[in-house]
Amino acid sequence: MIYDISRLLNANTPTWPGDTPFSYNLTWSQEETGSVNVGQITTSCHTATHVDAPFHFKDSGMTIEQLPLELFVGDALVVDVTTKGEITPKDFDGLDLSEVRRVLLKTETWTDDVFPEKFQSFILTSDLFLKTWHRTSRCGFTVSRSVRQ
Repeated sequence: MIYDISRLLNANTPTWPGDTPFSYNLTWSQEETGSVNVGQITTSCHTATHVDAPFHFKDSGMTIEQLPLELFVGDALVVDVTTKGEITPKDFDGLDLSEVRRVLLKTETWTDDVFPEKFQSFILTSDLFLKTWHRTSRCGFTVSRSVRQ
């Protein structure tokens, strides 16, 4: 079964404060071109559902096009952290991740189209966690703002 965890891109899509919001503009209509509609998208790399490549956190990290597509397709373990104000390594205590390749963190940080006043502070605690995680696991993970089933 495939679950779509992506957020829709539209004028109401929340954007990280101060970052470039999503917009779509029709450059030429099918009537003007005689065959197709042509448009343009403007947005930040950090809008809606996205992947932060290692380069986002480390100058020497891989950029998104260097990551193999196989990282993003396949079974995943969903860890529900919707009740957590801060996501820490303790949230994974008791989970056997030895055979898990992908983890999605269900946060429900965005339940509407407004950037949350209180953002779950995973990003603040993730550095030490990631160093430990990648030494002990073959797993990658994604923070999912919402998981639709």
